[in-house]
Amino acid sequence: MSHSRQSQRRTGSNKGQGQREERRGNRAERRGNKAPNVVDINDAVARKEGPAKKQWHEHDLRHIQGMTDNQDTAIEAYLATDDGHLGLLGSAGAGKTLLALYLAFISYTRGEAEGVTIVRSSVPKRDPGALPGTLEQKQAPYEAPYRSLLHFLFGRASTYDDMKEAGVIEYKSTSYLRGTTIDNRIILVEEAQNLDFDEIDSVLTRAGTGSRVILTGDTLRQCDLKHFEVSGIQILQQVKDKLEGMTIVEFGPQDCVRSGFAKSWLLATEEFFTEQRARERNER
Repeated sequence: MSHSRQSQRRTGSNKGQGQREERRGNRAERRGNKAPNVVDINDAVARKEGPAKKQWHEHDLRHIQGMTDNQDTAIEAYLATDDGHLGLLGSAGAGKTLLALYLAFISYTRGEAEGVTIVRSSVPKRDPGALPGTLEQKQAPYEAPYRSLLHFLFGRASTYDDMKEAGVIEYKSTSYLRGTTIDNRIILVEEAQNLDFDEIDSVLTRAGTGSRVILTGDTLRQCDLKHFEVSGIQILQQVKDKLEGMTIVEFGPQDCVRSGFAKSWLLATEEFFTEQRARERNER
């Protein structure tokens, strides 16, 4: 085969490959060349599930029974009154957020509250302005756990977004609470270990007429505060005996219900740190 014919074949092959790549590029451009975002997924789910729900009743809510003595204590304390507040503090994996949502929606579905307001700090980047996009897009990563848990509690994947659209749920960052009063709602204060004193003070003083607070936080290890920031949850623990109207339930590693392995890890590391603190005290 002559050199000119080989050159023509190579040129033709390169040209064909370039055309194929161009066609693939055009298809990608027509698709938008991006993965589906949360809104796209939610739209697909909504179409599958049918029209959005606008009303929810107690029979729609999955019944939850306590899995530990401390969970039983929390449920009994909350349901014993229609105006008491609840603090669920302690170990990771103890089911605090699921339990808090369940209790909050018992109150709502029984007509004891007009809705649920979820409040948490936007950490590790506390100021949502540091994240790209609209306020809703900035908050989306922090709202994701509640979408999943409400799917579990109500059996419908679009429940969180349906409730948000209906005004039953509202999500607020601690950055935007000053000057507001929250009446007749369950105020769910989440990841309270990441609130400094000014933030937890701002949140708890927002509770208005007819509102109840359910506060959750990991007091053992998961904290994103800087070393120089005053932890609001530590102040709460110090004043709890003087705080009227709030029951504090403290969970330990033995209350972990996430998995056997997670519980084993928590117990093992808790024993390690306990022994380490004892050694440090003896060395002094």
